[in-house]
Formats: sequence, structure tokens, C-alpha cells
Amino acid sequence: MKSALRRAHRESGTALMVAVASLVFLIPLVGLAVDAGFLYVVKARLQASVDGASLAAARALNLGQTTNDQRDSAKQNAVNWFYANFPAGNWMSRNTLMDTSDTYVRVYDDTVNPNLRHVDVTASSQIPTFFMKYLGVDATTVTALGHASRRDVNAMLVLDRSGSMGSSCGALISAAKTFTGQFSAGRDKIGALSFADNIYLHSKPTSNFQSTLGYINSSGTGTGELDSIACAGGTATPQAIMIAYNELYKLNQPGALNVIVVETDGRPNTITVNFWDGAAAGIASTSNCVDKASKKKSAGGFATLASLPAWTPGYNLNSDATGYQANVPAGMVGGIGGTDSGTSAFLLFSSWTYVKTNTYNETANQYPTATATNGCAMGTNHNSTADLAWLPQTDVYGNNLVNSSYNAVTTSGGHISPISMTQIRAAAFNGMDSAGTRIRTNATVPAYVFAVGFTASVDDTVLQRIANDPAWIGTTSCVTSGKCVVNSSQPQGSYTFAATTADLVPAFLSLSSQILRLSR
Repeated sequence: MKSALRRAHRESGTALMVAVASLVFLIPLVGLAVDAGFLYVVKARLQASVDGASLAAARALNLGQTTNDQRDSAKQNAVNWFYANFPAGNWMSRNTLMDTSDTYVRVYDDTVNPNLRHVDVTASSQIPTFFMKYLGVDATTVTALGHASRRDVNAMLVLDRSGSMGSSCGALISAAKTFTGQFSAGRDKIGALSFADNIYLHSKPTSNFQSTLGYINSSGTGTGELDSIACAGGTATPQAIMIAYNELYKLNQPGALNVIVVETDGRPNTITVNFWDGAAAGIASTSNCVDKASKKKSAGGFATLASLPAWTPGYNLNSDATGYQANVPAGMVGGIGGTDSGTSAFLLFSSWTYVKTNTYNETANQYPTATATNGCAMGTNHNSTADLAWLPQTDVYGNNLVNSSYNAVTTSGGHISPISMTQIRAAAFNGMDSAGTRIRTNATVPAYVFAVGFTASVDDTVLQRIANDPAWIGTTSCVTSGKCVVNSSQPQGSYTFAATTADLVPAFLSLSSQILRLSR
């Protein structure tokens, strides 16, 4: 019995000695765990501050025309952001090092892409220990590295000046000028066109866009081409989008962020087409209109390209052979459209005023002015399509007007036929959708599409589709139409809805912020 007691006493003494000895190892291990956990938290905070500082610096790269001009403001932005989020003494840190010197903030051009600039940000700080200082480790220095880039922005504004904009024109102008005020004049390039049933190119993308187009920002305001916009006419959106993209393509800067910004308050209802398909003219056999030889369709007229009256003299899109679009030929090319609802269609471009049953004047290259009694419905007001037999399946810019999965149209003999406003509207929707897809998927100069829909008369689905915006998929509009689509392999832009004139400026500011984020 005594032997057992002595043995138990010896064992308990041994256990105590082992426990005490273990503390020599356990306490440092616990201390190491506590200090490491604290160090991890502070390191994460330091890293977040550095990342934010690099992004802030990249944002400031729109202030100035050259990298040297932009460098000082970018560096100061980085320092301001960093210390706002990691102030001196934060988390008991000490000796935090981060300033505007090249050691901590470096701004430089990319060596390969001339449209790309980079920002590197470095910061360090000493973090005290709680337990490890008893082992002689009083503090640990942590370092964080951040990087951001800023691509130059090439953008084309595509602004709806159709008649339905009416009194909202002033608000649109202010919103567009606010947009131009957010970018770096001298570095970024912005152009603009406005459209109704035709288009007007206010400016190709240019680095002096603020003085050319006008601008509004915190520094002031300036007038320009945008102030000249007046609203009247139909809505030829497919044409406007493609001509805008053609201007971006001519710049040929795939290293930049290429962007189309489309604003509209209505639905596409006008297309620009060629009524010569290479073998035949789209004139109805019952038409009393005559060709250059004064022959009706029923008498063998309109049989050759040379016999066609000049509906439009052509449109030069590619004079320097670098454009995406081929030049629009002279001939039976023009717009056809109507309104967002109703059945009345009209023809555009006035050359057909003279296409009557009168004799063609070869010297004047036109028909004499005639009265409506001549029997050719394509008269002075161009308010009838009775003399036309069909629409082509593509517009003059190559956009597909037939898409059964989106808006079905009736076809016959390789053409869209019969012609009605229902068919024209469906074709215009398809053409606009095709334009967006072709822009996003171009292998040479792919571009993002952003859209602003103004007032409840717009069609959310077509604007979501051209922007390829995933955020709209679950909305009531998309669920109701069942036709919203997103292609994850293509550039994904954004669609923003502006219900009233007061919402236009915020909508354009939202898009400019998103574009600037994409440029980083």
C-alpha cells in the first residue's frame, strides 16, 4: 500500500514538472498565434488601403493631357486615399511609410501599349507585438504592394434628337456635356453624332473634345457642337450606331477602351437600305414610277443598276480605306421608317421627289417636278410605300434585319415582303440588335456599348441586348419580353434608365463612372 502511494506521489511530481516545462513552449506558441492573427488583420487593412490608393491614383489620370501632367495629381490622390484609410497610429502601427516619392507611388507609361498607363503603390508600417516582445521581438514590419492601370478612353456619343425628344433636348445637351466633362481632354478621345431619321456627325473622336463638343464639370462649362442639337424626325438607331462605330474603327486603337454610348427616348423605327440587290430593283410591278429611260417596272424599267434614278448620291464612310463600313453607293439607297406605333410608313431623302411618270432630264439628272396625279406614290411628301415590292435582308451597313429568335419578319424570295410598318419596325429592332453584336465581337477593335433609355416609351429589351448588360436579366421588363440575352464572352456594358429629364445627368454620370472603372 505504501509502495503504491509513493509511486503515485512520484508520478504526480513528474506530471507537474512536464506541465511546467510544457508552458515554456506553449506560452510562446499561444503568443505567436495571437500576434500572428493581429498581424494578419493589420496587413489586410494595409493592403486594402494600398489597393484603394492605386485605384485613386488611376482615377486621377484623367486630369491632364500627358502622363507628366497627370503624375503629380495621381500621386497626391494616392497619398490622400491611403492616409484616409490607414491614418498614422491606426491599429497601434508606427513609422508608417508612404508618400508621393517614386519610392512609394510610381506612375509610368506601358512599354508596349501607348494607350495604357500604370500606377504602382507601396507602403510599409511597423506593427507591435503583444507576447513575442517577451522573446525580444518588439515589432514586425509589414509591406503592401498595389497596382492599377488606366487605359485611354475612345468614346462616341450617339444621341437621339428625334421629334419625340421635343422639349427634353436641353436636358440631353446638359447630360452629354456633363459626360464629356468627366474625361481627360488631350488624352482621351470623344466624338459625337446625333440622329433622327438621319444622322449628323458633330465630331469624330478627338482629344480636344471639350472645346469641340462642349463640357460641364466642377471646373466650369464650355459651349460646343452639342449645343447645336435640335430635335425632330424619326429614329434611325441602327444607322447611327454603325456610323459611330465606324469612327472608332478608323482610330484603330485596340489598346484603348473603345466605347459607344447610345441615348434614346424611343424605339428604332427607321432603317437605311438599298433597293437594288445586285440583280433586281425593289419596285412593285404595279408602280407608275419610271426609271432613267422613263420606263415603268411593268415595261422593263429598273432592270439594271445604270437605269436606276439616284435616290441618294452616296455617303462616304471610308475615304482613307481604314473604316469598318464600306462607302454607301449612289442609287436607290435611302431611309424608310415611321413612328413607334401605327401603320403609316414614309420614305426619306428627297431625291425621289422627281421620280414621276414625266420624262427624265439627262442634263439635269432628275425628273421635272410633278404633281401627285402622275400616279407615282413616292411624291413630294414620301408618305407611301405602295411603289416598293420588298426590303433587303440587311441594311446598307451590313446589319441583319431578319432574326426570327428576336423579332420575326415575313420573307419571300430572299427579301422582306410585304412592306408594312410592322415589318419595318421589326427589321429596325433586328438591325439595332445586330449592330450591337457586331460591334462587341469585332476582332480588330472590339467595343463596349452603354445605353441610356429615356422615358417609359423606350424598349428596355433592345437596349439591354445591345449593351449586353447582365444586371437587367431578372428585371420585370426582361422577364415579360423573354428576349433579354447576355453573352459572357463579349464585352459587357451597362443599360441605365432615366425616367425624367432630371434623371439624365445622373444617368450619364453613372455611365462615365462605369467607363472610367473599366479603363483601370
